[in-house]
Formats: sequence, structure tokens, C-alpha cells
Amino acid sequence: MKLAEVPSTWQVVSPHHRKAHLRGDAVEVALLLLRLGSIGLLSADGWVHFHLWEHGYRHIATIGPLFLVGAISALVVAAGLLARPSRLIGTLGIGLVLGILSGLVASVNLGLFGFKESLSAPFAGESIALEIAAAFTLAGWVALDFMKEPRRSEHAVRSGPERQPYSLIG
Repeated sequence: MKLAEVPSTWQVVSPHHRKAHLRGDAVEVALLLLRLGSIGLLSADGWVHFHLWEHGYRHIATIGPLFLVGAISALVVAAGLLARPSRLIGTLGIGLVLGILSGLVASVNLGLFGFKESLSAPFAGESIALEIAAAFTLAGWVALDFMKEPRRSEHAVRSGPERQPYSLIG
């Protein structure tokens, strides 16, 4: 059995299925590393929330189901980025981790749905670190992917594609 060639394998996992030669394109390598890092961080954050839900948070009204939704959402976004990378999924991931982080901050400082969390709770610090890191890597991936996209000239955008006049004769 022959090992998969990097360029053909890369086509399957690259954004927009564009052809990339990893040896010659540092931006593509950076995109891949940022995306895989984001997937790992989202998966770890999902695991943390599922673990906490499984070991006690499931019994807390409203907060328990939110932990489960957060865990499943993080894993779904991670799987989406792995299967079909798109800036929309990356942006949804940023919103997700920032939402989860803001829920933790609100719960620590104000209380949330009648529940007040503590930063000394299990995995609180790890969760904060994972969510901040995931937000930064996702933002970096989305921004770099956007900058990598080829730009059309202003003239082409203003005038649009050339159109031939319609003819009734073949």
C-alpha cells in the first residue's frame, strides 16, 4: 500500500478544495496548523464541558443542559472545521467559545440562572485558557484564510463580466 501524497490529501481537507503544495506555500501550512489547532482546542473545550456535565453539572437546573449544549456545539463545530473548512464555521466557533467564556465570567461575577460559579471550581482555569486560545486561533485562521483569497481588480468588480449582445440568429 502506498502512502498518501501530501498534495492530493491536502486538496481534500483544504478550504474550498483548492490545490496546495505545502512545501512551497508557508501561508497554506500556517492555515493548516491554525485550523488543526482550533479543532484540537474546540474538541478539548467540548470534552471539558461534557466531563463536567457528566460529573455533576447535569443536576443543576438550566446550567446542566447549557453545559451539554456547549459540549455538543464545540464538538460539532470542530467536526465541521475538519470535514469542510469554511470561514462561516470558523466565525461560528469564535462566537461559540466567546459565548461560553462570557457565560462563565457572568456566572463567576454575577451568578447565572440562580447559580454562582467559582474560579476554584474544577477545570475553570483550563476552560478559560482553552476558550481564549480557541478564539485567537480561530480568528487567526479566519483572517489568514480571508487574506489568502485572491482579489479581483476594482475594475472587474465595478463593470462585472463582459456580456455579449443577444442575437436571435445563431
